[in-house]
Amino acid sequence: MDQDKTPIGTILVSSRVSCYEPQRVGQGQPIQRGVSVPVDGKLHDFLHNVSTPPCWTGAKVRFGEILSGEKLIDDPVFKGQLRQAYPEAIGGEMEAAGILIAAHTVGGAWIIVKAVCDFADGHKGKGKDAK
Repeated sequence: MDQDKTPIGTILVSSRVSCYEPQRVGQGQPIQRGVSVPVDGKLHDFLHNVSTPPCWTGAKVRFGEILSGEKLIDDPVFKGQLRQAYPEAIGGEMEAAGILIAAHTVGGAWIIVKAVCDFADGHKGKGKDAK
């Protein structure tokens, strides 16, 4: 969501996942109606404990809200709308909503760990090999 705080390769770990797709669209700004679900506390604490030195010396790790929806976003305007609706979000992706629904269905623990690969800024795929 923020290139200065989360450069390419930064590892994002969810503290909660917010589903941005369900919304009421009418006059004015859309009204978000999706769920925001916290991850399993034990998994979160474990990953938090092992993501700092001396256990972890790799890429930067950030914990926070991750957005999930069905859209492959490569539009700075839409990304800006999401940033306004979810100011605490550290990133977004497309699979987490399905993971949390499946885990809820079977009663399983879950957490999302992903790395930043683009910024949804209209340049998806451009110059990726150089970074």
